[in-house]
Amino acid sequence: MCKLAAKKVQVFCSRLTWDYVEPYLNNKFSRSAILIPVFGYLILFNDYVVGNVNFKNLTSPLETKLLLSDSARLKFVYFGLVIVAINTFMHRILRPRILSQGRNLPEYMDHALTYFTIGQFVTLYQNQGNSPELAPFSKQWAAFLNDARWTIGGPKENLSTRESKRIQTVSFSAAKKTHEDLLRTILTQTYNLETSIKRKSLIAFLVFATTGYLLLLIPSFDLFMRVVLATFSGN
Repeated sequence: MCKLAAKKVQVFCSRLTWDYVEPYLNNKFSRSAILIPVFGYLILFNDYVVGNVNFKNLTSPLETKLLLSDSARLKFVYFGLVIVAINTFMHRILRPRILSQGRNLPEYMDHALTYFTIGQFVTLYQNQGNSPELAPFSKQWAAFLNDARWTIGGPKENLSTRESKRIQTVSFSAAKKTHEDLLRTILTQTYNLETSIKRKSLIAFLVFATTGYLLLLIPSFDLFMRVVLATFSGN
């Protein structure tokens, strides 16, 4: 049983990618939490807040050792937000750079096909090395380079710099359309490779984020239990 569970965990970790958990680690809430370490103590540890935010009208003056005190709930919220904030900040620094160009493969594909230069595509292709997925495209890659790059036919063609850039842009745009299947294959291989690196760091970020979210859920569960107990106790 333990071996089966360990195997499932190993399979899960092997399939875990940065883009898959990006919405969990980097969302509007987690980005907003970054402000808490700076301003949170002014609010959450303010004497007025601690003394008045207690939900007694909702829960009745219910006292039990099983439930948290008002100050304890605020501390859970504060430390939960701090952990989420620090985790989000470090995640945005240490995550694969490719995620800043696209939170998922379609976004990255659109960004790359729109803004990448010939040099960037050459770098991506060379980084793939002897990838078996790109082996069938070797001739098409040479054709793409030939179509994408331009040279002036001879010294008599005295083109202005602006005209030269226009011709180059047109040639590159046409080459991207002609060889789009090749470029999409290169981009897919690159994205899958880059979002699968540093899995230990990714798991650490997941653990810290989950810890922070659980600390935030504890006061909510505590309030829920107060309301339930107050309702059914007849107070």
